[in-house]
Amino acid sequence: TLEMQGYAVSAVSSGEEAVEALRQRPVSLLILDSLLNGQAVGWKLCQYVKQTYPAVRVIFASTLHNREKAL
Repeated sequence: TLEMQGYAVSAVSSGEEAVEALRQRPVSLLILDSLLNGQAVGWKLCQYVKQTYPAVRVIFASTLHNREKAL
């Protein structure tokens, strides 16, 4: 796991929680699902992060199996 490799890991379940967490503690990497708490806000959150914290790298990982639903 990332924690076993010495990285600090935080988890949130909504876009609002993610924004607040980023304000409180900057990160260098954000692993993001396109769906947060059942809502398709991942892309909007990514745009916000890239505009507000341009140095943060973003990786999208999703459990969606249907590409149509993902878009």
